[in-house]
Amino acid sequence: VIRQIEENRNFKKYINNYKTSWADEQEIIRSIYKEIIKEDFFDKYLVSKYYSYMDDQEVLIKIVKKTISGFELLEQYYEDKTIYWSFDDFHTANIMVIKTIKQFIENQSHSQPLPPIFKADVETDNEDRQFMIELFRKSVLHHEDYKKMIAEKACNWELDRIAVMDILLINMALTEIVGFPSIPIKVTLNEYIEISKYFSSAKSKIFINGILDKMVEELKLANKIKKSGRGLMES
Repeated sequence: VIRQIEENRNFKKYINNYKTSWADEQEIIRSIYKEIIKEDFFDKYLVSKYYSYMDDQEVLIKIVKKTISGFELLEQYYEDKTIYWSFDDFHTANIMVIKTIKQFIENQSHSQPLPPIFKADVETDNEDRQFMIELFRKSVLHHEDYKKMIAEKACNWELDRIAVMDILLINMALTEIVGFPSIPIKVTLNEYIEISKYFSSAKSKIFINGILDKMVEELKLANKIKKSGRGLMES
């Protein structure tokens, strides 16, 4: 299985395009190897007299799930590479690796496609990038205005006592509601409340939902929310 991945044309293309190399990270590689050989499942695999292609796949998947996915030194390596890296990214990457291993079959062609790092649909990918850039730009542009509105609506809270992440999520949600006519209000509200479950405190979703409900009503009365097309659904 490993040889198939190494010889895969798309895999080689990814390595070349993203200039990926572990040549200078021998310490991490040795550390991972030492952890792998401690695993009971790996020991059983090595002493087995007979094993199939599926056995090879299974042991690789176990290595990813039981050894690599919880390897702190590797997590730290990626965190040091970029400030935008998070535990969720590491978890997602591990899932993609497992899916890639599972999709290989014995005697497979070297041209077997791999899961794309980004969406395969170039047009959709460009739309997503444009949306991300526009959301960021508008969120920064209206940050101070929305911050004042948050302070007014959160009358029982001092602004400096509200979690920074909660303020950012409310700001982004309002930006999306006001600045993106084709996105239904309910979709935006549900998405940001869901995001808050992962990036804020346990009670944040209640706070964010309450503040957004008040602010959306005020913006509607001020005729500042103008939806069109799909955005009119349940608005």
